[in-house]
Amino acid sequence: MRSLKTILLLLLIGLATSGLFAQAYGLQLTNKRGQATIPFKTFNNLIIIPVSINGSDSLNFIVDTGVRNTILIEKSVADALGLEYERTINILGAASDQIVIGHIVSKIKFESVGLTGDIHSLLVIDEDFLMLENYFGRRIHGIIGYDLFRRFIVKINYDTKQLRLYEPDNFKPPRSFTKIQFEIENGKPYVNALLTIDDSTKIKSRLMVDLGASHSSMLELESNDSLKLPEKYISSSIGRGLGGKIEGYKARIKRIDIGKFNFEEVIVSYANPYPFLDSLLQKNRNGTLGGEILGRFHVIFSYPDNAMYLKKNRNYRLPFEYNLCGITLTVVEMGFNAYIVDEVTPGSPADLAGVRSGDFLKAINSSPTHKMTYDEITGIFHSRPNRTLKLLLTRDGKDIRVKVKLKRQI
Repeated sequence: MRSLKTILLLLLIGLATSGLFAQAYGLQLTNKRGQATIPFKTFNNLIIIPVSINGSDSLNFIVDTGVRNTILIEKSVADALGLEYERTINILGAASDQIVIGHIVSKIKFESVGLTGDIHSLLVIDEDFLMLENYFGRRIHGIIGYDLFRRFIVKINYDTKQLRLYEPDNFKPPRSFTKIQFEIENGKPYVNALLTIDDSTKIKSRLMVDLGASHSSMLELESNDSLKLPEKYISSSIGRGLGGKIEGYKARIKRIDIGKFNFEEVIVSYANPYPFLDSLLQKNRNGTLGGEILGRFHVIFSYPDNAMYLKKNRNYRLPFEYNLCGITLTVVEMGFNAYIVDEVTPGSPADLAGVRSGDFLKAINSSPTHKMTYDEITGIFHSRPNRTLKLLLTRDGKDIRVKVKLKRQI
């Protein structure tokens, strides 16, 4: 699954520093106990909560510490609700001739479970170039970040899939959690981490804490002269921008240390540099810390005291794996679980077995894929080395059966 943060990176970088949305925040909890519990769903380490805008039916919003502004990525929803656009802005894309049109709505009523109030600035994207539903298998309507984290203490329990909000005055950090100090810059939290790339290279790094990134970490090669691509890596599409797929690399590094916590043999992403972004992306930071690591903790974000609090959960010591099959899928029929092969990694088990881009995946080990969610299928592809999968594919109207033996490529 591609990183949401990479998908949104080119769109949001200018907005994060523009100050367009420096408004008051009006979100409130609906009960008198000073807390609320919102159930969430996860997709590849990303958190999705139900929300309503101006009394709408339930919408799916991603919770993301890496965005400053609340965003509606489906303009059709805004039009159906009759939202009035205060002004229109142009947002620069990955190249100077790529522009996305955004519309500013000055005030909307925002509601979720136990939460209500006003968000004073909403950005509505004119065109859904992100196509998130093709990679989620469900409709994604928007993203909320700083509006939520600035206002409340936010506790995330990945085991029970509950997001709990506290009024800052009513919250005391549990003693069982470890405090990790961070800095907030342009509404985004940054932590220090020690990267051990190999036996001879250690780098003290500054990483943006990014709930909207599904990977463990994305490192920016141009940010440090010592930050080099490891000898063993694979080329990979790691996101989508205005010009289409964003190419990069996947590789293992020896270790990541965050405070007293450490992770070994971590798979990280490396982004190809984009010249016009160098001064924005690579100033005072070396990359991001994403959901593949954050999801191994119970996490509490406390912006008032510039800290997050971590406690290991049951996933803490799971090995880091990356698509042992080599197939990346997209959803072609929303609601019917129909999947097409979008990419096949060169030299991967799927590639060697003859799987090709454009094949329809119909069954895995005799189990029809229309009865499986996207998450379930990708979980199988990431399961364990040496597992054999029998795939039923359709190509040009003909059924094709292949065997794929899962294998680590990095």
